[in-house]
Amino acid sequence: MIDANRPLLVPDFAWGASLSEQCSYEANTVDRTSSALTRQALTQFSKLDDQVLQRLCAAWPVHPIDQVAFAAPSSTVPTLIVTPTLLPGADPQWSDTFRRGLPNATVLTFSTLDGGILSKGDPPCLAAIRRDFLADPTKTIDTAACEGQTPPIHFLASLGG
Repeated sequence: MIDANRPLLVPDFAWGASLSEQCSYEANTVDRTSSALTRQALTQFSKLDDQVLQRLCAAWPVHPIDQVAFAAPSSTVPTLIVTPTLLPGADPQWSDTFRRGLPNATVLTFSTLDGGILSKGDPPCLAAIRRDFLADPTKTIDTAACEGQTPPIHFLASLGG
């Protein structure tokens, strides 16, 4: 997981700026009770939640950002939500939860994309959809064809063995 450890490879990484952002917001999104229960019940995944952020933030005390940042989004502005589902630790219901307060949201779900949305590995149709959406956010967009252009990943083993 070189991507997660990128700061360790950059000699002049902006640790102060990064920790200020993460400790004022990210660290306050962790449900510690659920985190402890998950680590105990699913020990094979305990390293995904090793609480490094909590340890770092204990040494970098900053004020939490305002509570409004933790409120569910609410707007009638047309919104395009792209959901990558090939992201370890991601909540599969994230887009449904997120769009509750966004009645004019269009959701695209890509089962073969990770968290690097808007990168060079995106399917070409995603750029076309973004352009169409920006040109007329109120127009209904057929997302099924684009979602189908990402080929499925055939894993070597299933969870069943």
